[in-house]
Order: sequence, then structure tokens, then C-alpha cells
Amino acid sequence: MVRGQSLHAWGARLAQLRRNAALTGAEVVAKLASLGIRLDRRTIYAYEAGRIAAPDAGAVWGLAKIYGVSVEELSSALVQSRTGQKPVGLQAGASGQDTVRVTIEERDLIQQLRTLPSKSREACRDFVAFETHRHARKPTHGRETQ
Repeated sequence: MVRGQSLHAWGARLAQLRRNAALTGAEVVAKLASLGIRLDRRTIYAYEAGRIAAPDAGAVWGLAKIYGVSVEELSSALVQSRTGQKPVGLQAGASGQDTVRVTIEERDLIQQLRTLPSKSREACRDFVAFETHRHARKPTHGRETQ
């Protein structure tokens, strides 16, 4: 089956990246935990064996960060493994890389959100969506709203 073989290829790429970084599965788990991502070694090894076709997006982000590759590289490889086709690229900045500048305050907020249980994160996301929508509809009368 092509799809299964591709998942194994994606997993082999993850294993290669881990070995290139000279990390054990336990060390990867510890580094992910420092980023606020909770996984166990069995999950890391299941990714590497190609047994998980839909890994958590946060885990993909964390693995890219730890292994020093772009999130787009890992996610594109995963999409290709699942569909057999290369994904259409994202709009990139002038440098060719997608970049989001985050303030220290935003980074701290993200770190706090990662420590919350999923239901609490969902409630926070709903609140932010509500506030964004509410402020987008409110006329500013020439001044910025707070």
C-alpha cells in the first residue's frame, strides 16, 4: 500500500532527524515537555514507525523546533504521506519562510495556555474569538479601542 509505505517514510525521516540531533526518545519527550507538549516515548516511536497517520499539530511543531527543521517541512511530508501528493505551498514572506513575530507578552500567554487542560484552552479560544468579533463590529470613531 503506497500510503502505508509513505507513512513509514515519514516516520523514518523523524527517526533520522532524532538520530541526527543525537537524542533518545526520552530526551525528545523531555524537550517537548519543556515546550508544554506532553507525549510519551511510545508515541514518539509510534510516529517514527509510521503507525500514527494524524499526529497532534503541537507535537509536529515541537518536533520541528527540536530537530531544527521547519514546521512546513514536517507537515508537508506528512500530508504527502497521507495523500500521495505534494501539498500546495503556503503564501510565504519575501524571505521564502513563513514568519510570525511574537512579543514577549504573547509568548508568555501562549506558554500559559499550554499548561491549561483542553477544555480551558477551548474556552479561552472561544472568548478571544468573541472579543475579536465584538471589537471588529464596534465603530472606533477615529480612535483606537482597547
